[in-house]
Amino acid sequence: MVQQILMIEPDLSVCKQIKKGLEMMLIETHYSTSMSQGLENYFQYHYNYSLLIIDIEIIVAKSQGLHLLDLLRRANSNIPIFILSSAILHPSVRTIYYEQGADDILIKPFYLPECLARIRRLLLRHQTPFRTSKHTKHSPPIMRGGIIIEPDYRRVTRNSEQILLSKKEFDILYLLAKNCGQVFTKEQIYDYIWREEPYNIDNVVMCQIRSLRKKLGPQYIQTLWGVGYKFSDPTKSDRLFTGSV
Repeated sequence: MVQQILMIEPDLSVCKQIKKGLEMMLIETHYSTSMSQGLENYFQYHYNYSLLIIDIEIIVAKSQGLHLLDLLRRANSNIPIFILSSAILHPSVRTIYYEQGADDILIKPFYLPECLARIRRLLLRHQTPFRTSKHTKHSPPIMRGGIIIEPDYRRVTRNSEQILLSKKEFDILYLLAKNCGQVFTKEQIYDYIWREEPYNIDNVVMCQIRSLRKKLGPQYIQTLWGVGYKFSDPTKSDRLFTGSV
């Protein structure tokens, strides 16, 4: 069976360089320059992959990088994780990454033959691992604007600190973040979350949105006047039509 590798790396030239080298080794390589798309691919299809290559510097905060490693390991404890980094990591930081589940770390820019040799070594070392069943259902975590939403655990964290939400607050946040950029009317939110006969919809939904903004900050949930609400990633240029409830 042809081995498959998933690579999450923001630099397209690095992706193509590694992919070309691996193709000569008859290794099928899938890559994504988007962290959110790459992670969605991993959490849905991790049982297909023999190795994950990820540029940890795509995560701004070190604490988030460590939390991400923990999430990756929870989904599949057997797949080797090969970290790329454009920053020179202090030995203490490397040690923490190894303890958290990384199998190897390589600093960019790198010598391609060395990179390929390390990949080959990891694949040989993990040739016959027990693979997580593809029938195991996981709802992939969502990473938007510095917060991590874990639907399987109903947990929201920022900089490794948990943000405590009520059931309805979490459900609304998950609905909006999962459909980032899509506008939902108050009626649609009520139908999705409450699933009951409508009662005082405006006040009920506005109260939950207001509470969410107090806990998360006002930058995540935008109001489109006369239309509804949408989730916005504050790290991207999507600042139009902001407003209070």
